[in-house]
Amino acid sequence: MTFKTADNKSKSVRVSDYQGDPDKAAVEAFMTALAGCKQFAKLGVNQFAVPGSAHAVDTESTEVYQYEAPEA
Repeated sequence: MTFKTADNKSKSVRVSDYQGDPDKAAVEAFMTALAGCKQFAKLGVNQFAVPGSAHAVDTESTEVYQYEAPEA
């Protein structure tokens, strides 16, 4: 999820372990609530001032090679 800070810089939040397909309404509600709470400031600058966008990234891992030690 990306946001704009109060000083117009980019900030992101990553949820690393989610189940199923993210629900658009739930993500929108979370981002709006986070932007509205104004509890995350760094040096007086709100870090999540304006919601931007959210993307789901799915990663699939395929083993290509694994070393096997020779038997002694």
